[in-house]
Amino acid sequence: MNRAELIGTLSKWKWPVAGVAAAFVGSMYTFGFNRNITLQASSGNEDTSGSIGLRDLLQKLIHNFVQGSKGQEKPPLSPKEASEILRRNERRVDVNVGAVSYYETNNFASNTPCEDRGNEWLLLKTNGAAFGVFDGHGGWQCAEVVKNRIPLYVALSLLSKSDLTLLEKDNLKDLSLDNFVAVFARDKSEKTESNSKKNVGYTLSQKQEVFHTGPKYLVKNLIEKSFVDRMPVMESLSLAFTQLDDDISTEAIPVKVLDESFVAGVTGACAIVSYIEDQHLYVANAGTFGKIPSQPYRGFYLSF
Repeated sequence: MNRAELIGTLSKWKWPVAGVAAAFVGSMYTFGFNRNITLQASSGNEDTSGSIGLRDLLQKLIHNFVQGSKGQEKPPLSPKEASEILRRNERRVDVNVGAVSYYETNNFASNTPCEDRGNEWLLLKTNGAAFGVFDGHGGWQCAEVVKNRIPLYVALSLLSKSDLTLLEKDNLKDLSLDNFVAVFARDKSEKTESNSKKNVGYTLSQKQEVFHTGPKYLVKNLIEKSFVDRMPVMESLSLAFTQLDDDISTEAIPVKVLDESFVAGVTGACAIVSYIEDQHLYVANAGTFGKIPSQPYRGFYLSF
C-alpha cells in the first residue's frame, strides 16, 4: 500500500473510529471514572485477579496510542547488574608515598566519547604526589591536553632556584616529562593528544618557539622571579595553572591552518589538582582552561 492509499484508508475510517472512541469515553463517564474494574486470569491450578481504575486505564490507552508501540521493554536492572556497570572502571592503586598509602578512582561516562580525564603522578624532585581531574567543556581535547601537560608544569614550578639554574645552564635540554614526573597508572584506553606533521601549519613545538610558550619559557619565567630556595607551594600551583592556561590559549592561534592546538583551545576544560607533600595537602582548581578569548576563573588554593 502506497502513501496515497494509506491516507485514503485512514480518511475513510476516521469517523467510525472517532465514534467508537467517543462512545467508549462516554460510557466510562456514565459508569464513573473512579470505578475499578477487576481483571481475572487463570493459569493451571492458580487464579489471579487484580483491579485497575478506569481513569488510569484510559490514561494508559491514550499514552500508548500517542507514543506508539515501542515493543517489549527491557526488564529493570537488578542491584547486582547496576553495581557491575557502575564499578566497571573502578581501580585501586597502591603508591605508599608519604601520607598516601593508596588511591581509588572510578568513572562512569555520560556521553560518548567521554569528555572527562584523570591523572595521578609522583613528582620526582619533591617526592610529592598529585591527583587531578579534568572535565572537558565542548569536547575531550582540552581536558586531554591539560591532563598531559599540567604534571610537568606543576613539577617545574615546584623546583628550587638551584635546580632551575642548572636547567638554564644546560640550555633547557632535559625538560621531558619522564625526568620530573612518574605517572602512577597510565590508562591506555584514552585517546592521546596528537600533533600531526602532515598539515600545512606548524607543529606544537614549532608554535611554542614562535609564541614563546611551553615548558622552556616557564622555566625562564620562574628564574626571573625573586625567591631564594623554593617558591611557596600555593604560588607554584597558581603559576603552573595560569601559565598553562595562557599557553593553551596562545597556541590556539592558527598559523596557516587550524590544527589540534586550536581545537584544544576552543573546547576548554576545568581542572582540579590536589598536591600532597609530607603531611600537607594543597588543592588548586581552574574554572576554564582555554576557551579563548575568555579569562578563566582561577580558583582556590588550600593548605592543610
